[in-house]
Amino acid sequence: MSRRAKTASLLAAAASILVAAVRADDRPGGAPSATGAITGRVVDLNGRPIAGAEVWGLAFRDKVGSTRADADGRFRLAPLKEDKPITVWADAPGFARQRREGVHVFGGRDHDISPLVLLPGTRICGRVVDARRRPIAGVTIMVDDYRFVLGHTISSDQTEWTLAGDAEGRFTTPPVPAGEVHFLFAAPGKVRTWLERIAEPGTTEADLGDITLADEVPIRGVVVDQDGTPAPGVEVMADYDYEGAAKTGKDGRFTIHGAGKGAKQLRLESNDYLAPKPFDLGLDRTDLKLTVIKAYEIHGTAVDNETGKPVLIDTVRLCRVVRDPDGSYTLYG
Repeated sequence: MSRRAKTASLLAAAASILVAAVRADDRPGGAPSATGAITGRVVDLNGRPIAGAEVWGLAFRDKVGSTRADADGRFRLAPLKEDKPITVWADAPGFARQRREGVHVFGGRDHDISPLVLLPGTRICGRVVDARRRPIAGVTIMVDDYRFVLGHTISSDQTEWTLAGDAEGRFTTPPVPAGEVHFLFAAPGKVRTWLERIAEPGTTEADLGDITLADEVPIRGVVVDQDGTPAPGVEVMADYDYEGAAKTGKDGRFTIHGAGKGAKQLRLESNDYLAPKPFDLGLDRTDLKLTVIKAYEIHGTAVDNETGKPVLIDTVRLCRVVRDPDGSYTLYG
């Protein structure tokens, strides 16, 4: 056989193998991809099994499995698809919640990630009082734990809690992983207050002492459009307090609770109205009038100048719309 014939034969064989591989991977009818499992063993710092530990998986933000460890600390998450890497979480009473990121699933087999170690973590406690040092009963406390990766602060998803203070204003967090713990304290008639504390490895208890919530200074007003018509459904927030945002009613009026004397600006958000920049707060916070610009939808069809036939649109650039005194509109840009 000549060299050319041998080469042609080899190429044909390679093409046949490639076609077979493609066909094997081509699942007709949109059949689901192969599934696999993630297995492991949940243990403490000394390697002892943690029976009953809750274990679950997240594919980006979607929960894809949940189970509990057996008496030997072993678990199995299945069935799991191959399409996304999984973050495996484990939690148990008396331990700080932990995770293993970027775990890959292999179709038709188990991927063992043993061991998954749970640490004691840090319990953080404190007492919430008012400006007169009296305890605030039933205060709401939102807790978020953040971690550091290569010098960057990254939100530690799934490590968020909402607690309630007791009759004496006291609270204690579950054991939190090492990182930067953010607290938000909220109570009726009081300023929403933020606090941060570092949870250090090896520190099992930390006391914040007394946290004082000052009396709120409610911010009231009305939001209208450029014609003076009330603008309903507009979210109004003091500075960047998204959790404390108020929404205007049908009459355009709003009241923001939980703000203090230190609030500097109001930010407005809406799909129906535009607020070009934040509104600065002055001394008067009880009868504010904020003006926004009503948003409009622009519809049209692009056509060929000579034939008049529709053409595909590659780019649409929004221009600045200015209303002229005579009621007409001018486009700039």
